[in-house]
Amino acid sequence: MQLFSAISTLLLASSVSSVFGSGVRGESLEKGQERKLGLRNGNVNDNSINRGQWRNPSDTNEKDGYVPITIGSSFGDKGSNPTEDAQLKDHLKELEADNNELTSRVSNLEDANAQLKSEMEDAEKSFRREGRKRKNNKNNKNNEQGNGQFPPPGNEFRAPAQGDIRSPCPAINTLANHGFINRDGKGILVGDLAQALEDIYRVRGETLIDGPIESAISLGLTVNDNGDDFLTIDQLFQNRDSRPDGSEAQEHDSSFFREDSDTGDDRLPSSNLIDDFFDFNGRAIMIPDEVMDYQRGRIQDSCARHETDSPTTTRRYTGGHRGGMAIQGALLFALGQSQGPNFNHITKSNLRSIVESETLPGNYDPTDQQLFPFDDNSQSDALRDAFRANVDKAICDFCPADLEFSCDVVAIE
Repeated sequence: MQLFSAISTLLLASSVSSVFGSGVRGESLEKGQERKLGLRNGNVNDNSINRGQWRNPSDTNEKDGYVPITIGSSFGDKGSNPTEDAQLKDHLKELEADNNELTSRVSNLEDANAQLKSEMEDAEKSFRREGRKRKNNKNNKNNEQGNGQFPPPGNEFRAPAQGDIRSPCPAINTLANHGFINRDGKGILVGDLAQALEDIYRVRGETLIDGPIESAISLGLTVNDNGDDFLTIDQLFQNRDSRPDGSEAQEHDSSFFREDSDTGDDRLPSSNLIDDFFDFNGRAIMIPDEVMDYQRGRIQDSCARHETDSPTTTRRYTGGHRGGMAIQGALLFALGQSQGPNFNHITKSNLRSIVESETLPGNYDPTDQQLFPFDDNSQSDALRDAFRANVDKAICDFCPADLEFSCDVVAIE
C-alpha cells in the first residue's frame, strides 16, 4: 500500500511538471507571464489556482502551504519544434524571394510600358507634323500655280468677330485674323501653332515647341486632350496677379507695344508705344542696336512708373520673363522681314502692319524670308543672345533689386 502511494505521488508530480512546467520557489522552464498555482501538501487543488492574478512568487504566504510555480503564457503549451520552425522560416524566405522577384518584374513591365507609350506619342506627333508639312507643301504648290498669290484663297484678313478672342502677341493674332490658325483663337493644337509660325514668319517650329510652347504647357496654360495639347490664346495674358495661386506665368511687363498689367489697359496694343517705337528714328528701317536702345528705354520707363504708381508691390522679372523679352526682340526681325545675311535691319512699314493692325502687309511673301532657326552659333541665336544681355543690363540698371536675380552674373560694359 505504501509502495502504491509512492508510485501515485511520482506519477502526479510528473503530470504537473508536464502540463504546467516544473520548478518551485520561482524556478521556471520558460520566460513568460507568471501565474500562481496552488499546491497543498503535494496535491493539486484546482480551486486554489489564482487565475488572472499577477503576483511576485516571493509574496506567497507559505504558511498556508502554497508553493509558487511559474508556467508559460498558456496552459498545455508543449513548446516549439526546432525542425518545424526551421522549415517554416525557410518557407517564408522562399515566399519573400518570390515576392521580390514578382515586384521586380512588375516594375520592369511598368517601365517598358511607359517607354512604349512615350514612343507611340512621339510617333503620333511626328506623323501629324509630317501631315501638316505635306498639307503646307500642297498649299505652297497651289500658290505657285496661282502666280504666287499670298495669302492664298481662304486666308484673307478678317477682323475678329463677336466672341473671338485674341492674345497679347500680335504675331499670333495676325495668324488668327488670316485663318492660318483657328480664327476664333480657341482650341488650337500647339503643333499647328508652331507650324503656322514657321510657315508664315520662318521661325523654326521645333525651337518654339522646345521654348515658349513647352513653357506654356508646363505653366498649365494649355489643355491636354488624349495626349494632345491645345491652347486658347487669351490664356497667354495670364500673369502672376491674375493666376489663382499667384504663381508666375509667361506674361511680363515692359512689353514693346502694350502697357503694363497694373495700368489696367494691357489688353490692346498701345498706340502711344507703337508711335514711340516707329518714331525712334527718321528712317524707313531699324537696325538691331536701335531696337535694343528702344527696349532699354522702355524697361527704364516701365520700372520708374511702377515705382511711383505701385510702390507697395514688387516688380519681378523671372528668368522666363527675361528670356521671353529677348526672343521677342529678335522675332521683330522675322515679323519685319529682316533683310541681309546678318539680320541687319527690318522694314518698319511691314512690321507696323502686324503689330498695329494685326494683318500681313500687302507685299508680304514668306518665300522671300530667311529662316530663323535659333540653332547654337547661328546668326539668329547670336541676335537673341544680344537682346538677352541688353534686357538683363537694363533691369539691373533701372529696376529695383530682384532677390531672385543677381546682377553680379551680368556682364555690364
